[in-house]
Amino acid sequence: MLFAVGGTGQHVALAAARLVRLRALPPIECTVIDNDDKGALSDALRHFGGTLSTGAEEPMPHPLPGGAKFIPTYDRTAAPHATLESLLVDPRSPEEERWLFELFFDETEGRTQVSEGMFARPNVGSTVIAVSQIDSLGLVLDHARSFDRIFFTGSLVGGTGAGLVHQLVRQLRVRVGPDKPIFGSFLLRWFSAGSGSGAYITDPGMDQNARHGVEYLFSDTRRDLSGAMLLGVPGQPFKRVGMLTTQTGAVHERPSFLHLVAARGLLLLPDAQKTEGNGHVYAFGHDDAQEDELLSATWHGGKTLTERVRSAVVAASLLEFAAEKADDIADGFGLLGRKYVDGLHQTIRDHAKAADVKPQTFTKRLAACFRAEERQLRFALAWVEDLLGKQALPERLAVATKGDADRKAVLEQAWKAPIPPPRGSEKPHVAKVALELEERLFTWATA
Repeated sequence: MLFAVGGTGQHVALAAARLVRLRALPPIECTVIDNDDKGALSDALRHFGGTLSTGAEEPMPHPLPGGAKFIPTYDRTAAPHATLESLLVDPRSPEEERWLFELFFDETEGRTQVSEGMFARPNVGSTVIAVSQIDSLGLVLDHARSFDRIFFTGSLVGGTGAGLVHQLVRQLRVRVGPDKPIFGSFLLRWFSAGSGSGAYITDPGMDQNARHGVEYLFSDTRRDLSGAMLLGVPGQPFKRVGMLTTQTGAVHERPSFLHLVAARGLLLLPDAQKTEGNGHVYAFGHDDAQEDELLSATWHGGKTLTERVRSAVVAASLLEFAAEKADDIADGFGLLGRKYVDGLHQTIRDHAKAADVKPQTFTKRLAACFRAEERQLRFALAWVEDLLGKQALPERLAVATKGDADRKAVLEQAWKAPIPPPRGSEKPHVAKVALELEERLFTWATA
């Protein structure tokens, strides 16, 4: 299970979702803990870049099982537009409470709109989570007990991640006991606030947060972790890990190589724990002279990222082709029609019968799923190309760019064996059929 904390956590969760979709990571359940859940970044994570809708009755599933679930750090139903001050004191509060509030927080911190985020103020974030009585947060921490291993990701420089992650790790360790593996992929400052972004989020302020966060990680939080990865060195010169510039309040995605590395930590940290034991904090070495390092490394399933990307390029092209040929496939069920692809024809016929719909109707829905699958794969592939360059996307296999006859021959081979319909009273799911057909294209392309 993955806990993605704050805006950086959302970035890493979206990176992980793309890698799951490419089969480079195993499926992992994800919960996002952040008050800022209404921007373009959150929408991209929640709806996987707008690729879940098929236009038919059944949507495509999210790569993260059950989708990304968002949980705020306090009960926003009672205070949808809360500031830190309004959460802690009000006109009815005793004078002593207001004195204490003014002792610990300055005027700017008191006005922080915590309903929208913590704005790079870890003391605000830690205070909100400390006083929060939100039931859903406790429930999801308890839910984590059922998983073999648990991951946290976020930054040590902002307000939400830096303010919450240490307390969340401590609370979870108390709940799950000393033996459950808990890992963390944490980022230092990976972006610059820019010179004109306003005074309430600044690069020096974030660097100061990082110094305190790293100190607390080593002195306290590390004892509750089975292993952690610490990523990013402010001002470092590496081309792939260059500092991004953003603006305060920007809620769209800013892809970074470090998000890819943090997601890879989901594979590396458990392996490191097995060989080196608990409590270690790791860095990730990078050399611009070896830009294909992550492409040639082994990922989930024993395949390299290059192999996964190559298979996805081919699968996306063939799914696009199959969707374009939906009318030809549907015509095969007519009185004088000819089967377009034998195995696919039988799969559609059997599932349509089990669903009590016409084969032509099932074909139309299946084609809609093919288009959604293609969009999902291209959404993930575009991100890989953005991070690693065009060398990350090998040229499509010849069969993916040749004529219809060649591509049809691949479908005949990959989809030769029909997919049996579900047994008993269970109704067929068009999306499941489409994903199984896609899996066979991946298998064919990898082989």
